[in-house]
Amino acid sequence: MLRRVVGFFLIAAVLSLVMQALNLLSVFQIEIPLIIAIAVGGAAIAEVAFPTWQARFERESALRDEQARAIREGCFTLPSGKLPQVRQLSDPLAWGVHPTAASSGSDVVPFVPRDVDEELRAQLTKNAFVLVVGDSTAGKSRCAFEAVRAVLPRHTLIIPTAVGSIAATLKAAERYSRRVLWLDDINRWFASPELTREAISQLLTPGKRRHRVVVATLRAAEADNWSTMPEEATALDTYRKVQDLLKLARLFRLDRLFSPAERERARDYVSDARIADALEHADEYGLAEYLANGPQRWEEWQNAWSVNTNPQAPTHPRGAALVAAAVDLRRAGYVSPIPRALLEEVHGIYLEQRGGERLNPEPLARAWRWATSPREGTTRLLTPYRAERVDVFDYLVDEVQRRTPAGNHVPDQVIVTALVYASAADARSIGTTAYAQGRYRLAERAYRQAYNADLTEHGLTHPDTLTSRNNLASVLRELGRPDEAEEI
Repeated sequence: MLRRVVGFFLIAAVLSLVMQALNLLSVFQIEIPLIIAIAVGGAAIAEVAFPTWQARFERESALRDEQARAIREGCFTLPSGKLPQVRQLSDPLAWGVHPTAASSGSDVVPFVPRDVDEELRAQLTKNAFVLVVGDSTAGKSRCAFEAVRAVLPRHTLIIPTAVGSIAATLKAAERYSRRVLWLDDINRWFASPELTREAISQLLTPGKRRHRVVVATLRAAEADNWSTMPEEATALDTYRKVQDLLKLARLFRLDRLFSPAERERARDYVSDARIADALEHADEYGLAEYLANGPQRWEEWQNAWSVNTNPQAPTHPRGAALVAAAVDLRRAGYVSPIPRALLEEVHGIYLEQRGGERLNPEPLARAWRWATSPREGTTRLLTPYRAERVDVFDYLVDEVQRRTPAGNHVPDQVIVTALVYASAADARSIGTTAYAQGRYRLAERAYRQAYNADLTEHGLTHPDTLTSRNNLASVLRELGRPDEAEEI
């Protein structure tokens, strides 16, 4: 805003000076015909041009302000409101790395080099789309974080802060010639029409003094979900879009269990008791998995379902139900941080499935304290996000997906309730998940909500609106209502 005001007054001052040229000539008694002619012509041009230049300057300034606002609302920024350089964001937790048990005041363990490090870092020297795939807590984000920090410390870092902010993020990425676009858990944006192969290819177009990199992570369970071609038309469209996007990436896979060479390197860090302890369990669990307490948190969640009868050793069946609801909402396609109010509304379904009041469930406030408390400084079952939302530990989601039989879907009532709280992006994602499962009426409900929201916010011709309209039309045809589909 300050720059706009200063610029406007500079232009106004210059043009006003030109427009007053004749008066100045009169004051200084200048009567040279050529100078007078130039002054007359300049004053006439300035009088015509001033409103045009003023309007143009106002439009360009407004556009810059709009872009700056989009960055603030859609991307991680420093307290100053500026995008950070990679070196300015040194905390791996801010990049999505899971915390570990605190030791000597640090909740981040030393990084044990992985087998892919050298090749991964070499790839970052190019204009490249890099995708690191592995199980939850396999060390994907930490491996990518260390590589980016080592190779590209002075690049501008662009991290989207919400599911619906990918469009603003991509626009921000286009403005910087040397930047890293960081997409941790890239599957959160698969349903977004803006995230396409074409959009990423455009960002990676070579140019003079231009070095742009896209770094993404993807959980192996999600990669598996997107590896099978669906039969339904709408799901097939999204599947093809995602596959086209992923084919553009240079893929690096991280195994959950450390290789013999990685274990040997880990022995250089056994002075850290956490790594020494993890190495003792390396035959059963990956080091990163054990350090993030994934297996321990799973066991704790399952034990919490026990009947709450011993005041000296209370269990937390209501807390376990809150976690179960959060896990299922992720499975249903709700990809944003989950509202606490939504979990409070639907967790009773899961509590009843396990026995309801017979479990003697604890009060809701105690359930929340248990579910959101850190254990030994490590990952929580539910991590608070801002004031009224939470994220669920993705290790639990992956374990449930692995253990759940095919066709055992999230209850309809949970999805219907979730849509009350869902943004357009979440509704679109929920619809795509329901459609792929053949649950067309739920998909219609979700797609219609996304379409109406996009139409209201963006108008008829916006890519989000067009995608939502196409999705809704497709599911209406599947439901045997082609006339309605044509009317959309």
